[in-house]
Amino acid sequence: MTVTLRSTSPQGGFSTAAAGPWTSTLDVQIPVGSTDAVFYYRDTKAGTATIAASAPGRAGAEQVVTVLPGPLERIVVTPATATLKPGATQRFSAAGADAFANAIAVAPTWSASSGRVSPASGPSTTFRAGRPGSATITASAGGAVGNATVNVSPGARVARIAYATSGARLHVRVLVVDSLGRRVPHASVRLVLRRNGRWITAVSVRTNSRGVGELAPTARRGCYSVKIARVKSRGYVWNGVTPKNGYCVT
Repeated sequence: MTVTLRSTSPQGGFSTAAAGPWTSTLDVQIPVGSTDAVFYYRDTKAGTATIAASAPGRAGAEQVVTVLPGPLERIVVTPATATLKPGATQRFSAAGADAFANAIAVAPTWSASSGRVSPASGPSTTFRAGRPGSATITASAGGAVGNATVNVSPGARVARIAYATSGARLHVRVLVVDSLGRRVPHASVRLVLRRNGRWITAVSVRTNSRGVGELAPTARRGCYSVKIARVKSRGYVWNGVTPKNGYCVT
């Protein structure tokens, strides 16, 4: 008699030998005079699966099996990368998995190559950035290790917005400095210029070697203000703040 075996698990497999090969369905022969046949079942998906056996003209049979995750093989840290300014924080979480990507709850030990993490163990931690540079966040448990990379960039800010008139021009100057007060050259500053509360133009200016960028529109009567929309410079993180400013042309 031929008995056909199937499993409800997409990763379940059958074989007539302990070492395989494995197939999703298997036909086994029950010899005349015998009441059973030997087969092997392997499953790599954790959870429950139902093995069904059927044969022509015979009532079918089912067996429910529970598949447990294997040993912890890897830890994935989320997010994998982050960019922070000194003193800023980022929360990281860890997820464990066995060799077949089955989820395993983990509470790893956390460490950082620079900066600080708190708590030092658990499913997640908060990293506080230290000095500028690259930091590696490490989660380890049961011989498995997961890492994340943090780029700690100096903070950049617009320290001052100054106005002056010269002839028919209004000169608007922005000064960009880093978190240590040092001037940032070659930064791109996107600013929005308003007159009497109304938008005039949005334009990008680049700072010179002294960290100063300048916009020189035609000076018309009215009161002006600037909103900083963006500051971009390689290796720096803008703090998102526009200094209080304003100037009136009479």
